[in-house]
Amino acid sequence: MRTLTIKYPAASLFLLMIIVAIFQYQLPSKHHNHISQYINANYWEITGDIAEPPTYKAPKTRLIISVIRLKNKGNEHAVSGKIRLSVWKDVSHYRPGWRIRFVSKIYPFTNFNNPGGFNYKKYMTFHQQIFGNAYSKNNQIEILNKELSESTPQRLYQHVQKTVSQMFANGTSEQASGLLHAIVLGNRDYLPNDIKAAFVSTGVSHLLAISGLHMGMIAMTAFLLFRWLFRRSEKLCLYGWSDMCAVIPSFIMMMAYFMISGMSPSAQRAFIMISIFLCAQFFSKEQVAINTLCLAGSLILLWDLRTLTEISFQMSFCAVFFIIIGFQRLPDHWIQISTYKPVQYFWQMLVCSTLAIMATSPLALHYFYHTSFMGLITNVFSIPLIGFIVLPFALLSVFFVFIWKPLAIQMIAISGYACDTLIMLINKMNGYASIFEYYGYISNLELFAWYGMMSLCFIRLGSKIKYVLMSLMILIFVLDGAYWTYERYFHNDLRITVLDVGLGNSALVDLPGGECMMVDGGGLSSSFDIGQYVVAPYLWRNKIRSLKTLILTHPDQDHLQGLIFLARHFHVKTAWVNGDDKPTFLFNTWQTTLDEQNIKRIQISANDQIKVGNATFVFFNPPKYNTFEDTNNNSLVFQLQYQQNTVLFTGDIERDAESLLCKTYCHALQSDVLMCPHHGSRTSSSQEFIHCVRPKDVMVSASQYNRHHLPNPVILERYAKANCRVYYTGRDGAIHIVLSKKGIHIQTTLNN
Repeated sequence: MRTLTIKYPAASLFLLMIIVAIFQYQLPSKHHNHISQYINANYWEITGDIAEPPTYKAPKTRLIISVIRLKNKGNEHAVSGKIRLSVWKDVSHYRPGWRIRFVSKIYPFTNFNNPGGFNYKKYMTFHQQIFGNAYSKNNQIEILNKELSESTPQRLYQHVQKTVSQMFANGTSEQASGLLHAIVLGNRDYLPNDIKAAFVSTGVSHLLAISGLHMGMIAMTAFLLFRWLFRRSEKLCLYGWSDMCAVIPSFIMMMAYFMISGMSPSAQRAFIMISIFLCAQFFSKEQVAINTLCLAGSLILLWDLRTLTEISFQMSFCAVFFIIIGFQRLPDHWIQISTYKPVQYFWQMLVCSTLAIMATSPLALHYFYHTSFMGLITNVFSIPLIGFIVLPFALLSVFFVFIWKPLAIQMIAISGYACDTLIMLINKMNGYASIFEYYGYISNLELFAWYGMMSLCFIRLGSKIKYVLMSLMILIFVLDGAYWTYERYFHNDLRITVLDVGLGNSALVDLPGGECMMVDGGGLSSSFDIGQYVVAPYLWRNKIRSLKTLILTHPDQDHLQGLIFLARHFHVKTAWVNGDDKPTFLFNTWQTTLDEQNIKRIQISANDQIKVGNATFVFFNPPKYNTFEDTNNNSLVFQLQYQQNTVLFTGDIERDAESLLCKTYCHALQSDVLMCPHHGSRTSSSQEFIHCVRPKDVMVSASQYNRHHLPNPVILERYAKANCRVYYTGRDGAIHIVLSKKGIHIQTTLNN
């Protein structure tokens, strides 16, 4: 009787854990007396414990609170669950474990509800286990108890972190200190934003987040060093114990690094994975590397099944998997090209980087819409600098700072010099980064086909089976390309998508034949770039890589901000503007960007008419002469005409502009669809204006929980009395409008 053997038992276990994790992700969580049951209710007196160190970014501090009690008008509820508290002042001196009390509503996390957009609400509630936002009323917080933060281990840990942080700050340059804080202490707040951006552009951003790469480099460096030392002993070599003995101090070094770095979730996963490899080495087991990797992955998923959906886990696992099978399956003459060790080392680093980039770039495009192939070059010198100089000397300085401070200072100086050298090289390479950068999107189907092809290249299968499967993967790519080619360039209708950009405006106009235009780009009153993180991803998901024209109705931030990123990355030819200037940094950046990208400005005024293919743009505002003092009233107002269908775009005009338009163009304003003026503000949408336009459908662009409470209920009632159907991005998500010979078809992302 034949015995069934499983060659890769850990791989089978890992596959089982993946299936279980997928089911857990799909099943909704049920909470008994959980904080999520009290979202969007009344104001509560909230009592809870600070769960994590506060983060302060002027002028706001954010604290994660484990809520234990809610009280309102004598009603008291014992609850569980975490919320995020924002306080508009610096309370970063608060410590985890302090019990505090404050008054606030609990608001839900919200998404930008565009098709395929990032599910921020799911990320916060599922991954971070944080279920709501709170804003302390009048910034008043009452501290009830500090005793929980006074434990000896916590005090010791904080003392070590503070001492090491001061050593980095005093012993190295500002930029080197920022890099050391990131890769040793796991804190990237000290690293200047321009340095972070340079690391992203040059394909080495993975070095800034503590992961398996860092743990592996520490373990490998320590193992090689201690193995060399133990091999000086004839007795250890005779018994074959030199490698076993080298594992123990290597593990201790890695454990120390793990604890100093703050034990973040990514560091925990890396620690488990490298520990499995070290254990196999210690017990002198003949390793099947794939089995060891899969066993580590299974243990990580057993620890927390949510890890499967974390991007860092997916990218790390894919990179290591394809590096292992790549080196196992590639012909020897591809791996061993020289007997000269330096040449051989750099060649193997290049092969390793190539395999890692091939494995991770599709995931980077899927999640971040960006990848850089410059990592093929930059990883060759970045990884050795970090692994063999920066990290070892930094960790030794951490050890000696409490024993022999002068030696620690010398060691951190060496580490800091290596950091400065690395940053200098990265900055020099950054000047050429745009040549190697790629922006775009890979769908789930395309991911499946790509990883299927990569796996088939390396995994041994019967030639006929491999031929059939490879043909299937290629067919998927061909059919996918054909579908998107038709969707982009061969549709006969005109498509408008009113994007959900919060309290702002942004609409994509997709003309027959594939030419695209963007009307406004949205914008928030923060450093969050709505163009990069919301508008551009929607375009890339729909395989839109160029925009013929950007239309800026007026230069307010909530209309302008997102257009700047689009101007830099979407091969724009022209920009239609109303001619207003605004003395702001944002507007100056816009003007500079147009000049740098050689984008032609076309100033528009009333009575202009522009024909693009079979579509016509008829402009009613701003007046050519005697423009308004208020920039809102100078917004571009134009009617888009196609196949007897009309859509009126209005920017942020208010009553003065509406009154002038009604007197001058009342009959011409009549349109099937109206883009509601000024987000549904009470200062716009006058009765006279609605009477002239007579829209059947009205589009309001505003977030659901905005500070101005838009759209105003009075305005909504006014449109209802005029028998208009009102669509609202805060409630309905992105709104798709299709203009064709058959008329107008409207579909919403939510509540369709």
